[in-house]
Amino acid sequence: MLHNRLFTGIAVVVLTALVIVVAVILLLSRSSSSSSATTSTPAPASPSPAASLTEEEGSDALAAHKEVIRRVIEDVFSDGETAAIPTLYAEGFVAHLPISQTDRPELSRADLSEIVHLLHEAMPDLQVTPEIVVAEGDYVAVRATLRGTFASEFYDYPPTGLPVELSFTVIHRFDASGAIAEAWVTYDTLALRRALGQSVE
Repeated sequence: MLHNRLFTGIAVVVLTALVIVVAVILLLSRSSSSSSATTSTPAPASPSPAASLTEEEGSDALAAHKEVIRRVIEDVFSDGETAAIPTLYAEGFVAHLPISQTDRPELSRADLSEIVHLLHEAMPDLQVTPEIVVAEGDYVAVRATLRGTFASEFYDYPPTGLPVELSFTVIHRFDASGAIAEAWVTYDTLALRRALGQSVE
């Protein structure tokens, strides 16, 4: 009788242990599958067409701005083609000049055309060489050097017959149509006065 009770007790314990083991295995398998589903790294999403298009448009706009600057330097200033100015500069274009003794702190598109024409009359061998061109958003900054021989009168300044070399920086702002709407010009006013034959003492 004691053996029967002992056997029954052992059987109950073994069966209970088996049930617990099976339950644990089932729970572990379920939790493993759910955790693998939640922790699995999704495949990286490809960029949306809209995002790619925006980047491409931005890249195209910067390239177009740089091309305008190239034409300004080569066609307008170096070659004196003032006829290209209306296609490169906005109608309401304004250039801000550095504070100096000039009576013209700002230039319009017409003023710019006049200055380019007079520069080429005064320095027929005038050349402008870009050194640094940086583009970002609607802005293009240019560091360049103007070189030429002051051979003929420029405004009221008599020619010196001497070579002129003047470095300057211009920050250009483009409008929505891709034309230059505004510019900020920085140059050494003392160097300019020396180049024009003025005393700077």
